[in-house]
Amino acid sequence: MHSYTILGNILFIQGLKLSNEKPVVAAYVQLVNEATNIAYGSTTTNEDGYWSFTFDTPLPSGRYIIKFIGSGMKQYVETQGDWERIDIMGNDLLS
Repeated sequence: MHSYTILGNILFIQGLKLSNEKPVVAAYVQLVNEATNIAYGSTTTNEDGYWSFTFDTPLPSGRYIIKFIGSGMKQYVETQGDWERIDIMGNDLLS
């Protein structure tokens, strides 16, 4: 599960990754624009399964894929694997 918030020109994207109702620890998390396949950020889940991204420069609006890799997660391949889709009205529209 995930959400995003825009405060001024800052875009926060955060979420929690669970597997079998337990936190997924130390998984690699990547944010990729679905249309361009450009990765805009990467991070890891913490000991409680939480992850986050902060953007203070414009992030293009559009559909993004949040990929989870490692720590027992299945790799994203087309429509399979551990991933989530998020539609973002990015902070590029606030300029």
